[in-house]
Amino acid sequence: MIELHLDKTAIAVGDMLSGTLVWNGVQSQNKPKKGTLTARWRTEGRGTHDRQIIQELPLDPEALISSQGLPLPFSIQIPYDGPITYNGALIRILWELEAVIEMPGLFAKKDKQTWPIQVICR
Repeated sequence: MIELHLDKTAIAVGDMLSGTLVWNGVQSQNKPKKGTLTARWRTEGRGTHDRQIIQELPLDPEALISSQGLPLPFSIQIPYDGPITYNGALIRILWELEAVIEMPGLFAKKDKQTWPIQVICR
């Protein structure tokens, strides 16, 4: 199970998104193969859908194992050119943070969680 704790609930464009990630692995003999923390925005609604990954942070498998249940700090720069979070009648702009931890094996599960982020103007 993955938990995320953000320092601020609303982040202005150009600011640092920071917080901690906590992973409670299933069993100690199962070491994760790889992990990533991704900040991105996407659009919903009418017209063509768009999406962009702002930053993808690799999560070190050894650090995940050694800190099981303990917080791992992270920080991601939100770009000045936005876009900001928007919820309109025809279009929505949504920001989200996604953590994925992959276990080894052909049919192994991925531990995956997504959290919404609110990006506001300065």
